[in-house]
Amino acid sequence: MGRVVVDVEITNNDDEANLRSGFIKPDKVRRAVVPMLVDTGATTMTLPEELIKKLGLTVIKEVTSRFANGQSSIRKIYGAVHLSIMGRDTVSYTLASPPGVPALLGQIPLEGLDLMVDSKRQKLVPGHPESPDMQMYEEYGTYIPS
Repeated sequence: MGRVVVDVEITNNDDEANLRSGFIKPDKVRRAVVPMLVDTGATTMTLPEELIKKLGLTVIKEVTSRFANGQSSIRKIYGAVHLSIMGRDTVSYTLASPPGVPALLGQIPLEGLDLMVDSKRQKLVPGHPESPDMQMYEEYGTYIPS
């Protein structure tokens, strides 16, 4: 498939709700722009533990996670986070990345964003540019910001 890395704006979803309710000021919303490796073999997304702490994410539950090498372990699910990529938004939960593993963007958040991998050009492209709530697109699905 090649290597696809995309910058993702990640925001603590609880902070955004508190901002909308007037409980906090905009400068208190915890956010970061993170380069993420797109991994269509991963189910969800992962973030480094230090970023999870910086964003102030809380543990939602623990699950058994299976790795590509066949091993499994108990891992914590954190969330929720608001993701913004290419003018598209979704909310997702996240796992902590194992040490030494970069932030990964998996299949569930990709589907929520309606994005897919163009492996030939090694980039993300819209999954359904004909959807009524989408922006205009150039030939072959390149996003044109409004």
